[in-house]
Amino acid sequence: MATPKHLISGSIADESLLAWSINEKFEYALPFYRQSKRLSAIGIDIPRSTLSTLTIKCAEQCRPLYELLKDTIKTGSVINADETRVQVLKEKGRKAQDKSWMWVFLGGAAGKKAVVFQYETGRSHEIPYKFLKEYKGWLQTDDYEAYNTALKKLRDDGNKSIRHVLCWAHARRYFYKYWEMSKAPEAKQILELIKKLLNLKI
Repeated sequence: MATPKHLISGSIADESLLAWSINEKFEYALPFYRQSKRLSAIGIDIPRSTLSTLTIKCAEQCRPLYELLKDTIKTGSVINADETRVQVLKEKGRKAQDKSWMWVFLGGAAGKKAVVFQYETGRSHEIPYKFLKEYKGWLQTDDYEAYNTALKKLRDDGNKSIRHVLCWAHARRYFYKYWEMSKAPEAKQILELIKKLLNLKI
């Protein structure tokens, strides 16, 4: 009887170990050296370098799934996009102080939402431009200029099927700051209107 194939052929790690290690690392921010200590405490000696290598190999093997998730996001009528700064240590050719970014895209058909995290060393408009090629629908973002530039470039390419809308949560911040400083009734009124619009507990 043939044995089941594993994600990483010939590896000491089965899927349960890979899932545990990756989840501990990225969901709970547990570094590989601490994972190694935890495993060692129960009699499993796996160096952190091995855990790191396994994660890289796992990502490579899951690339088709990642591409499928990106395609799934583009099947829906709305994509939410944002980017946040991350720090990466010991990245080849870069200093620890260099800025890196995690771009996040969320979308997909109703009941079939998907999200992808796309690591980039920059914050260029080229990133959303490449991601949104062929997409038709609504794009919701903050007012970061890179999105506007990307959409202009897409329209110049002939894709006029993306409608850009901004984020009420970001807009609300400015009214809230103004209300905190001035206690102006007009600002409070706008906050109440946004509250009704978004059903926020503010």
